[in-house]
Amino acid sequence: MNEVDDAIDLLDQKIAEYEEKIEALNEQRERLIRAKELARAVLNEPILEGKSDDSTPYLKPGDPGWIGNDVSIGDAVERVLRAEGTVLHVTWIHDRLIKAGKRVEIPSIVSTLVRDWNGKDRFDKQGRNVYGLKEWTRAKEREATE
Repeated sequence: MNEVDDAIDLLDQKIAEYEEKIEALNEQRERLIRAKELARAVLNEPILEGKSDDSTPYLKPGDPGWIGNDVSIGDAVERVLRAEGTVLHVTWIHDRLIKAGKRVEIPSIVSTLVRDWNGKDRFDKQGRNVYGLKEWTRAKEREATE
């Protein structure tokens, strides 16, 4: 009976080792998925490739998606991110804001995003000048833990 107990203990140790390896691999997989999503968001950025985004028309007051200047920069950026549904580089955000009627400069957008990212709970920095909504990051973290 002692030999059987020893064999069971050895098997339990092996199972524990494999479970640790699986956990480490899953963590590495999640980091790679996030890196791939970030790279895709940055590389698919027409403005970064030197192209203009002519597919998005300039909006007029009353058009769906019109933002105008009566909305704060942070709220305007949040609307753009929600409309796009993905992380965006600030140059892309700027292009969308200008076309939606918001007069704003890129440094103002960056300043707002950095200030909000550091002190509030709305935006999440995904890379160099690439931002998304913090709730998206939380949702991915919840999915990973389930």
